[in-house]
Amino acid sequence: MLGPLAISGDGDSIAPRDRVVLAALTVPGGEVVGAAVLADALWREHPPATWSKQIQASVVRLRRALGAGAIETEGDGYRLVVASDEIDAHRFERLVISARELDTLGASDRAAHQLGEALALWRGAPFTELDGWAPGQIEAARLDELRLEAEEARLDAALRAGMHRRVLAEARARGAEQPLREHRWALLALAQYQSGQQADALRTIRDARRKLSEELGLDPGPTLVSLEAAILQQDPSLAAATVV
Repeated sequence: MLGPLAISGDGDSIAPRDRVVLAALTVPGGEVVGAAVLADALWREHPPATWSKQIQASVVRLRRALGAGAIETEGDGYRLVVASDEIDAHRFERLVISARELDTLGASDRAAHQLGEALALWRGAPFTELDGWAPGQIEAARLDELRLEAEEARLDAALRAGMHRRVLAEARARGAEQPLREHRWALLALAQYQSGQQADALRTIRDARRKLSEELGLDPGPTLVSLEAAILQQDPSLAAATVV
């Protein structure tokens, strides 16, 4: 789901209508999806007179592709029954949660590696098959935000693990992708400082201040302000960890 829908790398064999049905079944995470909800995902406010039979036919075809027990019928709806790790969006979330726990326990190097594994699951925009359908758009936006947070968490963990030189270019690229996310400016400045580039780190914070003011009319938040002060004072707390 983290990109064009595919089943074991063979998503092109699934008809467009069936792709929408499968995507819509994935959104609620194992809950029953009513047939009328699937019709809304497919046709919005203009379902054909035969919509119920067409959805039944889609489910039959999907069962052939996924296995007879992959979609259960419950009342007037359907439930997707597959292992959580078989859905990339679910595996992504599990890896992110696990990585955050590792980082909290001080295993920042392992956390950074696991977050990289999670981010590698992304192949493009999520739930593109559900474009224009509100529940799908909401879930796609949630996953997109989680991806952005995971990108930042990976850099955070990598810096705590002493990988500042390895991730300096990535920190610069991530900041350029999302220049209004203040935390990315802080990550870049810290990576620069830990790599011995104090002047560049201070310049990055000045650039952040200007960008936030021009685009949002905002002053830097406390994180950037305190980081700038710490860099100017060469605060020992900013020193990079030693990679063993």
